[in-house]
Amino acid sequence: MLLKLSARGEYGLMILKYLAKVKPGQYLSLKEIASRQKLPVKYLEQVVKVLARANLVKAKQGTQGGYKLSIGPKQMNLALILDVLEGGIKPAQCHPGCHNCKRTAACEKKTGWKKIHQALYKKLNQVSLADLIK
Repeated sequence: MLLKLSARGEYGLMILKYLAKVKPGQYLSLKEIASRQKLPVKYLEQVVKVLARANLVKAKQGTQGGYKLSIGPKQMNLALILDVLEGGIKPAQCHPGCHNCKRTAACEKKTGWKKIHQALYKKLNQVSLADLIK
């Protein structure tokens, strides 16, 4: 089973994985990352701002500037990354008005989706960025 990610989630993961593979402390320009990953620079600018605000990447201005990871890839787990990029992992909704449904509690108990969601989130906490790039 795959998680469905937004473009921001996918591109953000690609940026983080690429930065995790460079020498520690090395800054890379967004143009270089975009070129190597074949991604649009303009959109990556938006994504990297989200990552920087969450202190997952650090930015440096100037000719030797660019971006690097703020913390090591072993300390950055998928739950944290997806919380930042996707606003968390949310369980599937049965229909758009599900939150008003009078059967929500019975439905969750009957299907077990809440337990599955909790197990998935627990697993995402155990998988680091370093694990992804192995």
